[in-house]
Amino acid sequence: MNRIYNFFKEIQFIFNILFTGKLFVIFNRRKYKKDIGKQSILTFNIEGVDVDDVDGFLNWLEKNKIDYINRRWTIYLPPQTNLKKCFNFIESHYPAGSSFKILKDFNRPEKAKYSHPKLMNPNGLLLPKIIAHGPISLIRVANYLYYNNVGVRLYDLIAIRFKNIYLSCYIVKHISGKEIQKSNYDSFINKIKNILLKREIVTVTGTNKKAYTGKKTDFRPLNCNNNLLVNNKNGNEYFVDFQGFILRNENKLIDSIVSEFDKHIKYPNKVQRKYIYEKIPGLTLGKSNLVRNDDIFESMLNEQNRSFGKSIVFDTSCNTGLRIYNALSKGAFWAYGWDQSYKINGAEKLLFALGATRFKLFNEKELLNTKNIMEISQAAVNFNCILFMTHKDTYINKQILDLPWEFMFYGCNKSEENTEHKTEHFEINNLKLLSRRNIQNNRTIIYLYKR
Repeated sequence: MNRIYNFFKEIQFIFNILFTGKLFVIFNRRKYKKDIGKQSILTFNIEGVDVDDVDGFLNWLEKNKIDYINRRWTIYLPPQTNLKKCFNFIESHYPAGSSFKILKDFNRPEKAKYSHPKLMNPNGLLLPKIIAHGPISLIRVANYLYYNNVGVRLYDLIAIRFKNIYLSCYIVKHISGKEIQKSNYDSFINKIKNILLKREIVTVTGTNKKAYTGKKTDFRPLNCNNNLLVNNKNGNEYFVDFQGFILRNENKLIDSIVSEFDKHIKYPNKVQRKYIYEKIPGLTLGKSNLVRNDDIFESMLNEQNRSFGKSIVFDTSCNTGLRIYNALSKGAFWAYGWDQSYKINGAEKLLFALGATRFKLFNEKELLNTKNIMEISQAAVNFNCILFMTHKDTYINKQILDLPWEFMFYGCNKSEENTEHKTEHFEINNLKLLSRRNIQNNRTIIYLYKR
């Protein structure tokens, strides 16, 4: 009887994915797999701990007096003193108030499944499992919900290595929730309805209408199956479980972000969109082949026995954010970017859509904020730091002197090669020129300095 019922449900689901466009998600992923989700997966080792399975891990948490919430697919560890003691990297690498969301499928993120195979109903439907996003792709789903103001901030997806196993762990901003009122639920449902009606994201099972009418289990009043929280500080509603969604067409989504970005940028001589300053590999055309340039930056560092790996990157003219994206793809721990206010919003959306999380962007006025500089300097003090700067960034030269960078990439046009842009221009003592490269058919020169 179960087999007959499941067969009927599978046929019903086929019609559902055809109607909602979910079927084409699988093919879209294959097409752009090499271009998105490139942010490196950081690995942190926990020495001397012998854990083999979920029960053993829970026993270890209890032994170390770490509070946790045991859910169907995940184990949630809220911020607490003992968490910092046992996972000491969290304080040095991630913002205050960070929490852990650990998958019960104990594997590296590249191999793990969000829905633990051993916990699945053997009579459950097969097709939803096929179209659902994997842990790395879910970063982009979480980012989408966040920049649409219904999801929490995801800081990273990491691998935690014990003696015999790996854990896949999302680092997320913790939300201290208060009791949900009907007004909170109604506000959230109105938000999620507006988002789903854009048809950029859909629920894995069921229809979007079932979600925003509260008929789907994860959206039923009032707490949406314990997935809805109301922030104590600002009263906003947040949906904390992002695994029940899929992005319909990521190429189209990124293209729309780039198009919107272009509306706010004034190009000389009415340059068309296809000449956007930085190229998104495989997704849009561009004036600057950033992948090639990124390889040049990496090779220049390698000549000094350094790399982007385990570094913090500062980009004082981040534009679309793609230098940051490629640095994170090369293993950078974190990145900070600055630019004019009208660029920052588009750059942030683009980075989120590409699957980046380990970054923070500021406008040029925020860089002049002494408090921001102090906070960034404190966070970066124990890391190798690399600065990107161009000839147009003179308005913040004095501010970047306070940042703890060691290496600096400085770019200028060929026509400006002989202008005063060396040590005297930066007003930095002991600034040493290490190497230079010509890029963009010799139109641009990149200098690598060390101080």
